[in-house]
Amino acid sequence: HYTTQQQYVQIDTVNANQGHQFGVLTLNRPKVNALNLEVLQQFVDALTKFEKHSNVKGLVVQGKAGIFSAGFDIPFLLSLDRSGIRNWWEYFMYTIHRILSSRLLTIGAITGHSPAGGLV
Repeated sequence: HYTTQQQYVQIDTVNANQGHQFGVLTLNRPKVNALNLEVLQQFVDALTKFEKHSNVKGLVVQGKAGIFSAGFDIPFLLSLDRSGIRNWWEYFMYTIHRILSSRLLTIGAITGHSPAGGLV
């Protein structure tokens, strides 16, 4: 798994009608919420936690600091060798698969910039 000194994905719940709840997942990796391996792993972990609660029916994904996400963390990717890039790409695709196959309705609350991979 991974170890980190920083939590880049914060989670919370919001009550909705009929006793249901929506999970709120906030990207918070200054300055631009760039997607590195830690962010993706924390995102999948948070999604898994929400899926375990039957009263949570949906997930709202948002960014902090006026930016949703700048997308891929290019400096991080440039630091990887070919194998590392392949592993990162496979985990990125796994993350997309987890979102699309989740039982939770997922909504992107995009307030601010979201170029390239940040919009995916």
